[in-house]
Amino acid sequence: MDIPKPMRMVLLGKAGSGKSSLANTILGESIFDVNHYDDSRTILSQSETKVVHGRSLTLIDTPGLFGMRRSKEEVLISLRSCLTECSPGPHIFLLVFKIEKFTEQEKAIVTQICRDFSADVLKHSIVVFTRGDQLREETTIEDFIADSEDLIDLVKKCGGRCHVFDNKYWQNNPKNEYRSRQIEQEEENIRQSSEGLPKEEVRKQAKEIVFNRLKKPPNQDEFKKKKVRRHTNTHQQSLNTLHHNMDKTSQMNRQGTRGQQEAARVPNPMRIVLLGKAGSGKSSLANTILGEAKFDVHHYNDSRTILSQSETKVVHGRSLTLIDTPGLFCMRRSKEEVRTSLLSCQTECSPGPHVFLMVFKVEKFTEQEKAIVTQICKDFSADVLKYSIVVFTRGDQLREETKIEDFIADSEDLKYLVWKCRGRCHVFDNKYWQNNSRNEYRSNQFQLEQLLKSINQIKVENNGSFYTNDKLRDIERQIEQEEANIRQSSEGLPKEEVRKQAKEIVFIRLKKPPKQWYENNYFLTLVLGTVTVLLFGIYYS
Repeated sequence: MDIPKPMRMVLLGKAGSGKSSLANTILGESIFDVNHYDDSRTILSQSETKVVHGRSLTLIDTPGLFGMRRSKEEVLISLRSCLTECSPGPHIFLLVFKIEKFTEQEKAIVTQICRDFSADVLKHSIVVFTRGDQLREETTIEDFIADSEDLIDLVKKCGGRCHVFDNKYWQNNPKNEYRSRQIEQEEENIRQSSEGLPKEEVRKQAKEIVFNRLKKPPNQDEFKKKKVRRHTNTHQQSLNTLHHNMDKTSQMNRQGTRGQQEAARVPNPMRIVLLGKAGSGKSSLANTILGEAKFDVHHYNDSRTILSQSETKVVHGRSLTLIDTPGLFCMRRSKEEVRTSLLSCQTECSPGPHVFLMVFKVEKFTEQEKAIVTQICKDFSADVLKYSIVVFTRGDQLREETKIEDFIADSEDLKYLVWKCRGRCHVFDNKYWQNNSRNEYRSNQFQLEQLLKSINQIKVENNGSFYTNDKLRDIERQIEQEEANIRQSSEGLPKEEVRKQAKEIVFIRLKKPPKQWYENNYFLTLVLGTVTVLLFGIYYS
């Protein structure tokens, strides 16, 4: 039987979203070249045709079509290459995103796609997510979408069509994919209703049922319902967390935690601040370093979290205080939220951090990451790099036998950053490297030992001193004054509790919006008001 002419499918998305790997997954073999970290030198589209499940498909991959480092000429060449490959026109567009926060950058990509083609492009589009292993256990892609108004709107414009793949971990373990769970459920239903059917026929019918179900646009209100349900769950979770924290606080007041007891027997803790954009893996990294889940992890959206969190524990004989700054560089922050986040960080790490951990994912180092480094130096000072270590998360994305130094060597910007940080860089994977042998490079235990060596190196290079500046010195002066006040009014309080209360008082005072010049001088304000009244009187007389 003749196979119909192939359906032309164009894969669109930003560099590093997983388009080429997705194309290979769809075709079932490695036909497209995959550039894990940098496809900025690839400007031409690539097309391949193959029969998949009885359908002839032509996939057109557009690596780096929306790369931030493209010149206008390169973007034009890439677009022309795409249009040529898919001529006379694509039947389907696959809009490819990773399972992570849907930021302004992703929204800009959708806007650019509509501009380069037309607004009608969404009528022919399917939203496809990669890195499906980042979904929480038992979470479907609809649950993930329900957390973002922008994603709900995009999927709605695409007729409700959305799917999720994982091009690395789901290939040989189909039970991890919720779509496969649906197929298994349908197989069971068919076996119960049609005894005696061959196994292959049962599997075939189950696949067809699930496929037909998924290709139908779902009820658009379903996303809203899921969002309402998620908010209800979040409210209940908040109540549970409140009761848990009350119990935890009561227990700590009675006997203290094991980490605090250990910390009392070792020197003062080294203060370590984790910096990076939202979603870079800072909280998970902090938990990996401490060896337990102390920090709250927001996999997809921490835009509502604006306060830093600190925890202290003895790790390999060293007392460490980790200060996590979720969303400090979130693009959706207002100026006031950014100011509050920065003040929270400065108060928590007062009188100043011994070490900064600049956290990035193992992926392309874009202009956005460069801007974050610039902002860090602006918020603190250029000297911050003398106290900094570059730490990468998502280490499982490194090619086999590749070390982090090899990854850095592919980017001039990264090489320069690491050089400014005296060559200090490490890589972790907070999900897949937890149980590896400490003797292996791809082991969090091995990497933690190396990180602690770098921390000690910073301590030696700076003669045991910590980073500080005028703002931090002023905050510490205010904290010490409040500590003195608290000790006078509440004798017998533990030193840690006095310090905690003093920090809270200073933070609340500092986060108040600064007074305008006219509010600082009551007499001047009164004079100006009187002059204004007199001038109005003269004018109207």
